[in-house]
Amino acid sequence: RTLQIGDKRLILSINRDETDRRRAERELREQASLLRSIIDGTDDEVCVKDREGRYLLCNKADLRCTRRAVESLVGLTDAELYPPDIAERIRAYDEQVMTGGVPMEYEQEFPSHDGTPRTFSIRKYPRFDSAGEVCGVMAICRDLTEKLHAQESLRASEQRLRTLHE
Repeated sequence: RTLQIGDKRLILSINRDETDRRRAERELREQASLLRSIIDGTDDEVCVKDREGRYLLCNKADLRCTRRAVESLVGLTDAELYPPDIAERIRAYDEQVMTGGVPMEYEQEFPSHDGTPRTFSIRKYPRFDSAGEVCGVMAICRDLTEKLHAQESLRASEQRLRTLHE
């Protein structure tokens, strides 16, 4: 009798554990889908790297610079994606953010897939693990190239108008 009750409890416990596991897996898939929707819903490039500088997460906007599928970026470092001088500057900024544990913002030029330079406003943030230790860096990069070209065109037009009126 005790064994039979124990078996029933064991069966009930297994069913309950299986239901809890399925619910947790569904919630995890929904959270991953939400995160992907958020980062892919912006025109800004979003990425997360580990302490060694390997990409853990990238969004579709990263394709503009790298011309690589998002999935192919995971596990790579900047040294594998950019010329040495650019990769070294990126790594130095990453180290500064991770060492200081505070965000920073700067502008940097990158060659686009066709070789023309593009200017980005880059905001980097330290990434913390569950123990509160810095375990990597997160970045949001906004392409300023078109805005800067428009500003330069406007300045040139204003200068031409001033010259005409003099």
